[in-house]
Amino acid sequence: MEEIAEQGVATYFVGNFNPSIVTPHWLFTQDILTQKEADKAEVEVIHKDLSRFAVSGLKFEVTTDRFHVFAEAEPFIRLCDIAIILFKVALPHTPIKAALLNYYIHARLESFDQRLRFGRKFAPVEPWGDLAPLFDGDSPEKMGGLVDLTMQMSRKDDVEGLMRVILQPSNRIPEPSGIFVQVTNSFEELRSLDEISEKKPKPRKSKKKGEQKAEEIGRQDGYYPQLLVEHFDEYLSKSKEITENLLRMGLSS
Repeated sequence: MEEIAEQGVATYFVGNFNPSIVTPHWLFTQDILTQKEADKAEVEVIHKDLSRFAVSGLKFEVTTDRFHVFAEAEPFIRLCDIAIILFKVALPHTPIKAALLNYYIHARLESFDQRLRFGRKFAPVEPWGDLAPLFDGDSPEKMGGLVDLTMQMSRKDDVEGLMRVILQPSNRIPEPSGIFVQVTNSFEELRSLDEISEKKPKPRKSKKKGEQKAEEIGRQDGYYPQLLVEHFDEYLSKSKEITENLLRMGLSS
């Protein structure tokens, strides 16, 4: 029987950001953190290229093109409040190209052999033909097999974006029996294959300083954060269901 040793949810926003302004005390001024939380925050770095700190079960990591917020414990729904305050109130004119919602777990299995069977289920060695024997080893360190598997699929709804599932050995469980499963739902504008194939290259024109296409800089109306919030419960529930099904399938004989 597997044991869920750790789980968490993360939101990612892709756009143009100024990491140096994102500090615990700035979040306090935006009513995201309390004064006490801001004072007790564990700050790793605040720099023009990177801001990273942890506070009250949350982790913030901001670069010039990514804004990450991680929740390591329930209630995960607070990520929605943070997204709305950040991009509809505090930073309404910040261009956002896409939003992503991640749900992940680190599960401890009964043994390394069980983890090996799990990996072989989703990444069998038989199709490798003459190379298959090279995946065998006399210790966990020498045993070959699944290291990083990412599967991408489209969702069966009207929300534009993709779903990706990642399977890996866990890097958070010290015993060689842990697995990592992550389900990501993206909210982004996608071009169809027909649009890509029909799009003819045009002569490149020099752009005036500061001139960029809308699709290059993203939307400035909070559209993608709002879309993530509206579908948060639905997609988080589905991600948990997918994770449970993968565990069940991977551990079935």
